Amino acid sequence: VNASGAVFSNMVSEFGSSLLNGRTLQVSRDEGVVLQNKHIDFLSESTKWRTEIVILAAVAAQLRSPLLLMDGADILDINNKAAFLAFITNVAAPHFEHIIVTTTCTGDINKEKEQPSIHPLITKWIMENGGVTRV
Repeated sequence: VNASGAVFSNMVSEFGSSLLNGRTLQVSRDEGVVLQNKHIDFLSESTKWRTEIVILAAVAAQLRSPLLLMDGADILDINNKAAFLAFITNVAAPHFEHIIVTTTCTGDINKEKEQPSIHPLITKWIMENGGVTRV
């Protein structure tokens, strides 16, 4: 946080605004992670996950990582899934060669296999019984 200074803070702010519905996200050495004057420890699990994703993406982008890997997206409700999709396709994608998002299927796996990707930039894969199949 101290070494990257304003560049990192600006990226966290930009990423956070996109994924956290315009709310102000700040990361500091003294206060830690704060969203709209609320410490990360007091956020809902979904909001905490999205906050952590913003920071993860900002750190990876600062380090010029070609890959961003995010696990646990199944925590999102339908409204936050839409915001997350916009975030990864419009905001995060220009910073990475590949973005991998994992979720656990909470419904019928056969229905998941029948549903195509929800965005042309996204390739959907199913991991099952030790194998991976493109949908």
